[in-house]
Amino acid sequence: MQIIKRLATIAIITAVFFFLIRSLVLNWSKIPFIDLHFNVFFLALSFGALALYFAIYSRSWQAIMHDLHSPILFSQAVWMIATTQIGKYLPGKVWYIVGRVYVGKQERLDGKKLTLSMVLETCLVYITGGIIFSLSTLLAGGYSIAWITLSVILTTAATIMLHPASLRSVSNFMLRRLKKPEIHFTLSYNQIFRISLYFFGLWLAQIAGFFLLIRAIYPVPAGNVFHIASAYSLAWIGGSLALFAPGGLGVREGMMTLLLSGVLPTPLAIAVSLIARIWITIFEVLMFFIGLIIQRRAKAGVNP
Repeated sequence: MQIIKRLATIAIITAVFFFLIRSLVLNWSKIPFIDLHFNVFFLALSFGALALYFAIYSRSWQAIMHDLHSPILFSQAVWMIATTQIGKYLPGKVWYIVGRVYVGKQERLDGKKLTLSMVLETCLVYITGGIIFSLSTLLAGGYSIAWITLSVILTTAATIMLHPASLRSVSNFMLRRLKKPEIHFTLSYNQIFRISLYFFGLWLAQIAGFFLLIRAIYPVPAGNVFHIASAYSLAWIGGSLALFAPGGLGVREGMMTLLLSGVLPTPLAIAVSLIARIWITIFEVLMFFIGLIIQRRAKAGVNP
């Protein structure tokens, strides 16, 4: 059964990329080459925005662990996240969680609190991402009544989900899915709200980086930033929820192409979605090796 699932996953991802590349080739002549350029400064800024995103991400996990009474150093958060993020490209969507819990236990952190921190992190990523998508969709304008209604509903629902009672129910549901015992955490609404600000920050940093990446090759107007934010957040969430696609591979690119076609020529939207995958992958690989260096230096400091 596992072999069939893996073959099906490979077939779906291959099909998505085949149709994207085929469409890109067939519509090659429609790419506005006269408007294309390569701006190294904007490209560098896009990676700078990713670095900011990663710093906020690390700080968010440190804040969660602190409020769960299992404090960690910022450097620990950095290398643990950096060295386990690659796990999201494995089938199953849980390996980066398992990896983070494993390395945390090696640092003598409480296993239950590690698991709970990952569940809370996952919930807050989706909740804040849903709010970012909804608000950016409303601010972008030009959408149908159905889209606007959906955005209002999602924003309201996501805001309610930030309440401790709602978040506790979702967290315990996820723990049951992971076959872990339920944990009745005592985080207050103020604590959850404060932590969620980090997640809003990491979303905004990612979106800023993506916008700068596009500006590095195409002069997209600044007024389209809300449409781009809406496309990026929904494509990221959709790809992440696609359990069969490691790292949202294929699904994210397909959704991003469709959503960006409203502000970019379709073949350029395809190219951007593919470039974005390369862009984020390069950054994650770099952070992986940086994380290893930080880990080794930390170990050397403890055991000179």
